[in-house]
Amino acid sequence: MFQEPLTLGIFTAIGCYILYDLVVALIANNRTDALIARANSAYDNNRYWECVRCLQKVVRREPGNALQNFRLGWAYHMLGFQDDALEHLRTAAELDSKYIDARVVLAEWHYERQDYWRSLLYARQAIELDKHQYDARLTLGKCCVA
Repeated sequence: MFQEPLTLGIFTAIGCYILYDLVVALIANNRTDALIARANSAYDNNRYWECVRCLQKVVRREPGNALQNFRLGWAYHMLGFQDDALEHLRTAAELDSKYIDARVVLAEWHYERQDYWRSLLYARQAIELDKHQYDARLTLGKCCVA
C-alpha cells in the first residue's frame, strides 16, 4: 500500500499538515500565555497601560474568555476609563453566566454611577449565584435605600 508514490505522497502531505497545525497551535498558545503573564506582571507593578495593551491582544485572540475580559475591564478602571471598563465587565458577565465577581463589581460600579436599577439587577444575580455573597447584599441594601 505504501509502495505506490501517490499514496505515499498523500500520507506525507497529511502528516505534514497535521504537524504544521500542531506547531502553530503550540506557538499561539505560548504567545497567549506569555501575554497573560506580562499583563499580570504589569498590573502588579502599576503599569496599567502595558497591562491593557497585552490584554487587548489576548481578548482579540480569545473573545470568549470571560476572565481576561474581566481583567481588561479592571485595568481600564484603574486608568480611569469607566465606560470601557463597564463594557468589558458586562462582556465577562454575559460570557459566563456563573461569574459572580463580574456581577458584584458591576453592581458596585453602577451604584457609584447612581444607576440603581442596573446595580440592583447585578447584585440580585450575584446573590442568586451565591446566597452568602456579602458585597452583593451590601450593594443591594444600598440600592434599596437609594
